[in-house]
Amino acid sequence: MKNMKRFLAFGMAACMVMGSMTACGSGKSDSGSSDAATTDSSSSDSSGDNGEVKLTMLGWEIYQQAGMEALAAAYHEKHPNVTIEVQISTWSEYWTKLEAMANSNSLPDIFWMHTNEFSKYAEAGMLADLTDLYADEDPDYYHNNFPANLVENFTYEDKIYGVMKDVDTIGLVYNKDIFDEAGVSYPDDTWTWDDLVEASETIHEKTGKYGMMADENEQEGWANTIYQAGGYYINDDKTKAGFDDPATQKGIAEYIGWQTDYDFSPNQSDFSDLGKAERFFAGEGAMMYLGSWGINNLYINYPDLNWDVAVLPKCPDPVSGDGRASISNGLAYATSADNPHMDVVKDVLKFLGTKEAAIIHGENGAAIPAFNGTGDSWANNYEGKNVAVSGGGNVAMDTARTIKRLGAKNVYVIYRRAKEQMPAEELEIEEAEKEGVEFLFKTNIVKILGNEKVEKLECIKTELVEKEGEKRPVPVNIENSNYLLDMDYVVMAVGSKPDGEIVSKTKLEVTQYGNIKVDENYMTSKKGIFAGGDLIGTKSTVAWAARSGRNASEAIKKYLLEE
Repeated sequence: MKNMKRFLAFGMAACMVMGSMTACGSGKSDSGSSDAATTDSSSSDSSGDNGEVKLTMLGWEIYQQAGMEALAAAYHEKHPNVTIEVQISTWSEYWTKLEAMANSNSLPDIFWMHTNEFSKYAEAGMLADLTDLYADEDPDYYHNNFPANLVENFTYEDKIYGVMKDVDTIGLVYNKDIFDEAGVSYPDDTWTWDDLVEASETIHEKTGKYGMMADENEQEGWANTIYQAGGYYINDDKTKAGFDDPATQKGIAEYIGWQTDYDFSPNQSDFSDLGKAERFFAGEGAMMYLGSWGINNLYINYPDLNWDVAVLPKCPDPVSGDGRASISNGLAYATSADNPHMDVVKDVLKFLGTKEAAIIHGENGAAIPAFNGTGDSWANNYEGKNVAVSGGGNVAMDTARTIKRLGAKNVYVIYRRAKEQMPAEELEIEEAEKEGVEFLFKTNIVKILGNEKVEKLECIKTELVEKEGEKRPVPVNIENSNYLLDMDYVVMAVGSKPDGEIVSKTKLEVTQYGNIKVDENYMTSKKGIFAGGDLIGTKSTVAWAARSGRNASEAIKKYLLEE
C-alpha cells in the first residue's frame, strides 16, 4: 500500500493543489472508463400513502457503484422510509443522457456534477441552491470541511450548487519491470524534470521502449508543469489567461518538449493510433501521468502488470514557488432546482457531505473523499485487513487477487468443494496462489459474526458425497467441524443468474438452474428467439461471452437465410 499512500500524500499535502480546472477528471480518461449498462434514471415521484420515498442517484463510474450503494444503505438505515436506487452510466453516455433529462424536466433526484459542465447547468438555473444546506450547524461548513478550490469550482455567482464528493490528483505511474530491464532506479520524491528526461532517454536507449509517454493532455499533462514552473492557467478573478506569462510558457514548453524534442515519447500522431494508457498496459512505455481515478482500473484489469506510482517530478528552476504542484479536480453531488422531493433530497445531500459519509465512500476504495482529513480511508482501504471471498469461479479469483494487491493482510478464498472442481480457470488459481491468496477448500461459511461490522467468520468443513441424481459429488457439512476466523470483510462471489424480468416477461423455457434453455443452434423454446452468454449459463468470462455471442449471431444469420 505504499504506492497508494504516496499517491494520496503528494496530491493532498506534498504538492500545491491548484485551482479550478475543467479538464477530464474522474472517469473520462480511457484508463478509467466503464461500459456498464444504464437504466432509466429519471427522478422518481413515487411517495406512497405510507410516506415511503424512492429516489434515484446517477453517476458514471462502475468502480464507485459499491461506494454509492453503501452510502444509500447507510442513509436508508437512518431513514427507513427513504430508498435510494444507484444507477451507473458511462462517462461518454452520462452527459448526453443528463442533458436529455434536463430538457425533459426529468433529472435524477441526485446526480454527479463535474466542473466541465457545472457552469452550463448553474447558469441555466437547473441546479438547486445548496448554499445554506448546513447553515443550522455551521454557516461556513463548506469552507471549513472541504478544499477551497473544490468549493470554488461549484460556486456560481456566490452561491454553492453542489455538495463536494471527491477530489482527484495526478501521479507518475511507472512500469517497474521496464525500469529494472534498463537498470534505472525507480522515481522518488527527489526527482525533477531533468531526472525524468535522463531516465526516459536511458530506458529508450537500453530497451527500445518508450520512457515518458507525454501525450497532448491538459489535466494529465501540461497543466501540471505550468503550475510547477510558477505560471498560471487563469488569474484569480478569472479575467485573464496566463499563456503570455513566461512561467506558463516555460511549463508548456517543457512538457510538450518531451514529445517533440526527444525520441523517448510517441508523437501525437502515434497517440491517435494508440493512447498512452493502452501503450502502458501493453508494456510499450515505462511512464505516464495518470489521474487518481484510474488507479482502481489498474488494480482490477491489469493484475499481472508490475507497476507503482510516484510524486510528479518538480521543476528544477521555477520562475516562482518551489517547483511542486499537481492539478486537483473533483466532483459534487447535485439536484435539480425543481425536484419534487426537495426536502428529502436535501437531507440526503446533507448526509452525503458529512465526515461519516466520506469515510464510507473512501473505505469502498473508489475515490478520494473530498471531506478534509478522510483521505486515508481510501488509501488504507484493505491494508492490514483479513478478507474472505466466497466462491470458486473467475470472479472470485479476480476479486481475491485485486484485494490482495490493495494491501490486505490475509485473503481467503472459501470454496465448499475440492480444488479440482473449481470452475475458475487453472491459470487464475495458480496466479492467485503465487500472489499469496490462501485457499480453504471443502469449507462452507456458517455465519458472519460482529457488532455492526464484520469481526469473525464461522466456517465448517465439508465432505463430498455421491448422491443419486447428481452429476458430481455434493458437499455435505461435517458435524462439529466448526471453527472461527478473524475477519474484516466478506465478499460473496458465488455465482450469477439471469435477469429475472427477462425470463418472466419472455416466458422462455429455463433449465433447473434458472438459465434460458437453448438448442445446439442457440435458439430458445420460442422460434426465432435466440440467447447466449450468461443467460444460458456459459462460463462467466468475457472471452466465453464473446464466443457465445458470435455463435448465436451466426445461428441467427443461418436461420434468416433459411427462412
